[in-house]
Amino acid sequence: ARPLLPPAPGARVAVAVSGGVDSSVCAVLLKKWGWDVHGLHMSNWDPLDEDPGDAGCTAEDDAIDAERVCQELGVPFHRVSFVKEYWNRVFLPMLDEYQDGQVPNPDVWCNREIKFDALLRHVQQQGVPSQGIGDSPPGYTHLATGHYARTRQCPRTGKTELMRAVDPAKDQSYFLASVPGDSLSPVLFPLGEIDKATVRQIAAEAGLRTASKRESMGICFVGKKKKFGDFLLNYIGERPGDFVDVRTGEILGKHKGAAQFTIGQNAKIGGLGDKMFVLSKDLKTGRPWVRPLRDPF
Repeated sequence: ARPLLPPAPGARVAVAVSGGVDSSVCAVLLKKWGWDVHGLHMSNWDPLDEDPGDAGCTAEDDAIDAERVCQELGVPFHRVSFVKEYWNRVFLPMLDEYQDGQVPNPDVWCNREIKFDALLRHVQQQGVPSQGIGDSPPGYTHLATGHYARTRQCPRTGKTELMRAVDPAKDQSYFLASVPGDSLSPVLFPLGEIDKATVRQIAAEAGLRTASKRESMGICFVGKKKKFGDFLLNYIGERPGDFVDVRTGEILGKHKGAAQFTIGQNAKIGGLGDKMFVLSKDLKTGRPWVRPLRDPF
């Protein structure tokens, strides 16, 4: 991987280390390119809000992996909590959107509200924590993340522009599209120029514990045992209603709340010959209107 840009004298980068292979390799590359690297792991969810019987959320394990990767690389490691910010700026608005019949994308909101706002402000304003740093100068000059994306400075306006990653299969520019360009100007994306296979190869060559770690999918705090619909209703409350066949008006089954269903989702109504999919939702009556996928309607 070619260097993004050489570090200026006194430059220091805070790498958002999640405990996964991507952010680990982000730190590896920046250190290789001569940057003064610090690992910064953020927590966005209070483990007290998790189901104690569900081991699906690996947040604490991820924090441990992030710290050990920093130890292996010989870079300082720090933890910071944005639980309150995430709850107020991502989670509660997400619930409101679901109750209004929308389908929000919390990953997009988390990037805009937490990673590239709350975390970036922390990096710029708080600087390096004092413990264990000695006489190092305070402050970071850059933030780096393991996103597959690129930026450039527009030659006409001088403003920072977001670009797709070179690996179309892993490109994450969509998830960053709502982040203002000004917020991206001090951000480095080392993985934007390489593909996933190369990332894993770099991690393996560096002997990192995360080299073969599986990618996390979905929303971590939902866990493995609980379906997202049940998780959602636990916060917004159950509002039982009927599944209705859009062709005939026939009631096909019952559900616990229409807000949990997404347009196009398999309604999973038992006892029917065909799979029924959600065509639309009437939140006032609590009725998802459904139809078979193969129906010519």
